[in-house]
Amino acid sequence: MIDNWTSHSSTTNHGAAIPLVAGQKYDIKMEFFDRSGSATAKPLWNVPGQTAVVIPQSQLFPPSTTFLSDLTWTSVVNGDGPVGRDRSNGGSADGDGHALTINGVKFAKGLGVRAASDIRYNLAGHYDVFTASIGIDDEISSSQGSAVFQVRLDGVKAYQSETLHGYNSARFVRLIVTG
Repeated sequence: MIDNWTSHSSTTNHGAAIPLVAGQKYDIKMEFFDRSGSATAKPLWNVPGQTAVVIPQSQLFPPSTTFLSDLTWTSVVNGDGPVGRDRSNGGSADGDGHALTINGVKFAKGLGVRAASDIRYNLAGHYDVFTASIGIDDEISSSQGSAVFQVRLDGVKAYQSETLHGYNSARFVRLIVTG
């Protein structure tokens, strides 16, 4: 496994496009290697029966990604204290939260709020896709707290989650917001 891992590592930082063909089936897998606290993960793709190729990082996260935590909202209501930018909502003081974590998975970017909250943005037609990982932060006991998450576009409900609890993993949301 380590030899295979090393043989792929030299291709991880090139920015070449991934030459995929419509209608062709591809195998995609994630290799994970834990070096005693220094974990590494690499996504790979291949046509079945051919050698796997590492997916370049430039193909995973487009450079034009904008995070809501970096934008200015037009209005905000939060259940307790200020909204945490890239932090959980620890309570009533600004900056009292911790790293955003849902069921053990940490997130570097995002908004930490308490129910009931309502945050609004004017996208002004500048964005095409909204994605988010949603859930109850680990700061809340897994047996406490629950929430339903909604996304509204121009006042119309475009997404609503099931009731999520502290023991649930993050849920992924993807919505087209063009126009």
